[in-house]
Amino acid sequence: MQGTTFIVESAQSIDWVTASSGLLGVVLGAGLSYFVTYRFERRRVHDDRLTKSFSLVFAVMKIADDLTKMEGDVQAALAKALAQGVEGEVWTKLTFGVGYSEPISIPPEDLTVVALTRDQHLTMEISETEAAHRIFLDSMRALQSLQDKFESFGFHKAVDGETVTFEADQEQLARAAPTIIRLRTLSQSMCAGIPQAAKQARELAGKLGPHLKSHYKFKHFVQMTYPDASPAAPDVAIAPASGDG
Repeated sequence: MQGTTFIVESAQSIDWVTASSGLLGVVLGAGLSYFVTYRFERRRVHDDRLTKSFSLVFAVMKIADDLTKMEGDVQAALAKALAQGVEGEVWTKLTFGVGYSEPISIPPEDLTVVALTRDQHLTMEISETEAAHRIFLDSMRALQSLQDKFESFGFHKAVDGETVTFEADQEQLARAAPTIIRLRTLSQSMCAGIPQAAKQARELAGKLGPHLKSHYKFKHFVQMTYPDASPAAPDVAIAPASGDG
């Protein structure tokens, strides 16, 4: 009887060890699976944030480049008019080059990489800079369209190099007045707003890369630097509407 009891107890002991070993294997397998999945998910999230961060920084850099180029075109046009002694309203002096992009729309999912850093001010700056880029591109094209419209009135009197003089009587001036008022208002707004928008965009482009690199612990990331200051624009007197420009 004692031998039989010994065999039963041994069998029960073996079953317990087997069950324990099986349970331990399941736990270890689950733990290993969780660890691998966790590591894989962390890498996926990291790579996704890195991709969106690059996309965001490149978009902001393009916006900053466009606004800086626009600022340079305004300053160059006003400086040229001043050097040539050209008087008249600002809109008669403004010209813009080519090579501007279309308005850049930053996807919300790219903007989230900044929002997740909990820097609300930086998030707002990006939205403001994106809007400024769109507004001033539209303003530039609207100004060019209005300049073309004014030329279509046929008030030209004489041409001296690149300076065109026009003359209009009271009836003609009254007909062109709405266009002139829009040209004056738009050109003044652009001359006042573009330098500030360009400065903000350059500052934003300069600090965005380091901010994202530091927060997300990116090993390598892009950083853009700009000169401390852009060339100063000449002082411009806003003359009232007249028949010459």
